[in-house]
Amino acid sequence: MSRDLFTALPSWAVFLGTVAIIAMALELGYRFARWKDTGGNTSEAAGTGIATGAILGLVSFLLAFTFGIAASHFDQRKSVVLNEANAIGTAYLRFDFLDPEPRREAIALITEYTEVRLRAATDYIDEAKFNAVVRRSEDIQSRIWDIVVRHAKANPSPNSALLISSVNDIIDIHTERVTRGVRNRIPWAIWASLYLVSSLGVAAAAYRISASSGRRSELLPALTVAFAAVITLISDLDDPRHGFLKSDQAAIESALVSMKSRE
Repeated sequence: MSRDLFTALPSWAVFLGTVAIIAMALELGYRFARWKDTGGNTSEAAGTGIATGAILGLVSFLLAFTFGIAASHFDQRKSVVLNEANAIGTAYLRFDFLDPEPRREAIALITEYTEVRLRAATDYIDEAKFNAVVRRSEDIQSRIWDIVVRHAKANPSPNSALLISSVNDIIDIHTERVTRGVRNRIPWAIWASLYLVSSLGVAAAAYRISASSGRRSELLPALTVAFAAVITLISDLDDPRHGFLKSDQAAIESALVSMKSRE
């Protein structure tokens, strides 16, 4: 649920939507205080202070917890890109174990594969394009695998085992990259809890201020924007499709340049 919702929205839409939700909670807090008509009753306002502080403390905990998950997902995506670049580079070098004709075919395929993997980083947004990239990647993997298996059967040796291992690493990392990049997301229950508790915290703060002073605070709109900014940052870290924060593809780009320079 959260994946479908948050990957369907660009960061600016998440920000504006969050501002709207928090602002509505803020207004509800003010209106509830006016409906109760406390008339600036400081004793009642003091009674709500502990509850408001507890809710805002819980909001802080949830924000920190969710931010930690999102940051971990972002770091994992960066790590898997580096691992993939290393695996591609290793396989490319070990293709020297092949006979000349299959070596040329394997090098052409691994070069195309690297270019396809770079496209995957920009085709996240369009699901059809991304699925096409995944299918093409798996097709190239299958063709490379057939080449190295034929070689290993004809030439059983430690070098052939190394060759098989390097191609197997590429296939494994592909699965890991798709899983971490597309399917590994913050659960919808955490998003729902974060929005619910944040809204309650802002509403409680608005109620307390209105109950104690009988007027609106000029600072709570800034609090609304701050909440929205942090939640948008969390969404940005968790979403490789629409976020401003992207995993650096320099390692794969460098591997591609290195391969082409040897051709």
